[in-house]
Amino acid sequence: MEANLESVTRALGRTPEILKTRVEALSEAQLRARVAPDEWTMIEMIAHLRDANELIAWRLDKILKEDNPTFAFAGVNERVAQSDYNALDVKQLLDEFTRDRSAIVERLEHLTPEQWARRAIHQTHGERDVAGQMQIFVEHDAGHLDQLERVIQKLKEIPNE
Repeated sequence: MEANLESVTRALGRTPEILKTRVEALSEAQLRARVAPDEWTMIEMIAHLRDANELIAWRLDKILKEDNPTFAFAGVNERVAQSDYNALDVKQLLDEFTRDRSAIVERLEHLTPEQWARRAIHQTHGERDVAGQMQIFVEHDAGHLDQLERVIQKLKEIPNE
């Protein structure tokens, strides 16, 4: 089943505001707290989503410039483990994420029907048109927003400084 271009554009565009709303009530300590050894902090999740914007933009470029490009699974999760994201400023991260995501959404909104119909092959998800490729990132966002909610529930046990 192919994804709907309006729904993926709308979903991708909503994520920045959802993130901002969810983290604005958290303290610096809560934003940087690791609630479990294998769980990312809130700041690491936001940085990861910011990094994913680079991948979305790169894939969109390739789809629009090449015929049927093939994409392998991207190991952006490893980037979190290898970086000191917890030292970053949350406001700057949210600003960068919002700016980059807004640019992607604006670009999607201006694609022609012919551009939306262009296809690419994803190693894991198979062949999809542009909306289908973007649906992968909608699902990615949703997974991390669910993760964020689980962490917030655990953070309620940490005093707000």
